[in-house]
Amino acid sequence: DRLTEHGYRCLAPNQRGYSPGARPPRRRDYSFENLADDVAALIDEIGGGPVHLVGHDLGAAVSWFLAARAPEKVRSLAVLSVPHPASFKEALLSSRQALSSYYIYLFQFPRLPELWMTRRGGRGFARGLKGHTRENAMRDVRAMIDTGTLTPALNWYRAMPATLVGPE
Repeated sequence: DRLTEHGYRCLAPNQRGYSPGARPPRRRDYSFENLADDVAALIDEIGGGPVHLVGHDLGAAVSWFLAARAPEKVRSLAVLSVPHPASFKEALLSSRQALSSYYIYLFQFPRLPELWMTRRGGRGFARGLKGHTRENAMRDVRAMIDTGTLTPALNWYRAMPATLVGPE
């Protein structure tokens, strides 16, 4: 609200996998290149940019890819919680980051993460969500399970090994 009060038009799209009408089944459909192309298409749809782009978590990784692939579309870039892909790769090889990112490796297995996350109504999955109240975590987990978003959300992680290096 504060940004729109100052004349900015703000978009927070449901990206690939989160909208029922845009859930391709293959993991490679969720590569950062494809996800960045989706954002570029949205920018084109609203006038072509350049835009002030903000990305958080995996959206931050997508933002890095878009800024590298189409810098003419990005006036400024704010990424939250995810370093540049080259720095992340270096950290995986030279620090405890690989251990901290263990879940990315676990998510590579087909169907097993979904079985674990949905057992007992998603309570175990909800307990693993840090920074959420138990009630909000269960609400979000149930929404992912009930709307069919869980597998597409995991496909974002499953596509990572093919695109982890990213733009330099």
